[in-house]
Amino acid sequence: ASAALALGFYHSLHCVSSQPLHVWDIIPADLVVNAILATAAATAAGVASEIAADAAAAATCCGTSSAAANEVPMKQQLLIVQSSSTSTYPVTLMEGWNHAVEFIRAHKPKFTLSCGKLPTMTAAFQPDPLVVRRERRWTACKVFLACCLLRLFGMKRAAVRLQSGFEALCIYGTSKIDRDLVFSAKSLQLLNSRLTTAEQQQYPLVMRPGMALPMPINQQPTTDISKQHDPHTDKQQLLTSEPKVQAVIADGQQHPQQVLTWRRYFHSQLAAVYYHLYRLKVPQSAQGVTAVAPLIEHDFVPIC
Repeated sequence: ASAALALGFYHSLHCVSSQPLHVWDIIPADLVVNAILATAAATAAGVASEIAADAAAAATCCGTSSAAANEVPMKQQLLIVQSSSTSTYPVTLMEGWNHAVEFIRAHKPKFTLSCGKLPTMTAAFQPDPLVVRRERRWTACKVFLACCLLRLFGMKRAAVRLQSGFEALCIYGTSKIDRDLVFSAKSLQLLNSRLTTAEQQQYPLVMRPGMALPMPINQQPTTDISKQHDPHTDKQQLLTSEPKVQAVIADGQQHPQQVLTWRRYFHSQLAAVYYHLYRLKVPQSAQGVTAVAPLIEHDFVPIC
């Protein structure tokens, strides 16, 4: 979606057919990888069934578990982890769209397939099916032209990916399957509570507001491992606790701890898109389109 906006495949609000306030369930890929590794570690340590039982008990308290799940012995319960952001830090389509537009306006792409300025989305926006179909036909022309150019320059694989991606959008990007779903992350939160404080900071599992970004190695303070949570006490508090973010002192200097927000995430994603599409290194901090606009900041660092 970010690349489509940057390249100009999306040129109007009606290029999407979803409601602006519906939750967009996305999750950074590194958090997914961390969750896979943590789940494998919990299984190897023999605590996966215990975490699964705790998650089932928490679901029972909320009235969301099934009777069949309650009858399964603890040793036979499987740890099912859903790497989701909808129940811990939901972001709407409107927020994601506007964060991307904000970045593109501050950093003009080298070339684009659309003319004019991308509009921002408001809660009052309602997709019109007729207009959406008309805009999709115009987008299809752009995709066809781009695929022809890619094949002309010997990039057949990229052309196939672009064409299949657009076809998937036409099939799944419709109002018929636009459902405002929320997925439980209780198992993931309980799994996260088993990690030490240092591990939670370096290998985050749960996307939530105010989540501290991993500090660079030369800025990481010494962690006191004696002050860790007891995984067997007050599990409800562990489910709802938020990480504390503060400045740390390392190398004789004070470094503010950066936090991951959806705004910063989308800006980092677009900085990566600009680098790979245009070979353009976007400044990590830049002023917005107006003097009073907040800074456009990102965390993407190219690995050369």
